[in-house]
Amino acid sequence: EWLEERMDRLTQMILRQEQTLSALRQDLMLYLFGEQGMIPILCQEEAPEKLGYSLKLAMFKQLMITLQERLTETSKSPQAMDHAKSLNWVDPEGCWRILKWNGAKQNLEIDPSVQATSTENLLSQIVQVRKAINETSLIRFKSIRRLTEGVKTEWVTFQIFVSLRQEGSPIWSALTSWIGQAAFHTIGCRLRRDRPQYDALAASLWG
Repeated sequence: EWLEERMDRLTQMILRQEQTLSALRQDLMLYLFGEQGMIPILCQEEAPEKLGYSLKLAMFKQLMITLQERLTETSKSPQAMDHAKSLNWVDPEGCWRILKWNGAKQNLEIDPSVQATSTENLLSQIVQVRKAINETSLIRFKSIRRLTEGVKTEWVTFQIFVSLRQEGSPIWSALTSWIGQAAFHTIGCRLRRDRPQYDALAASLWG
């Protein structure tokens, strides 16, 4: 009976800690979902050892560079902008909308609660993120599955883990403001915040 009581208290303590960690991840972690075509984009950077920084930084920088280039190209092409408007990615003024998932209809819809952002503003934000990102502020940028150019999958998922330190704050602010940002569809991906969930082992304890 004594041992059973101690085990029960230990289980409660572990579950409380897991609740705290789950809440903390909401302020640290995002997920980037990308189409398979995003893999060559991230793999086209030179080898990290030649650049003097890590693979996570090389891939994230390449992601930002590609987004910057694609947005610039799209904004300069009337045909591309018309196509973006037809998909509800941009409004009549050419500003990029925030889209949200409608679970009932199983499609993306315009989020009227968030103001659309101009291409110039987005490009400025991307430049600021590129300047702020470093080995300390970006703790993790890694595919959940092993990433190779020959991988066959409809979607790839990357985990983005940003530092809680001061240097990570502007990066986190920019990334969270890009959740649902239609501009990311120009490179075939979208951002999502980490959903509240427990570790599989902790979840089994709840049961």
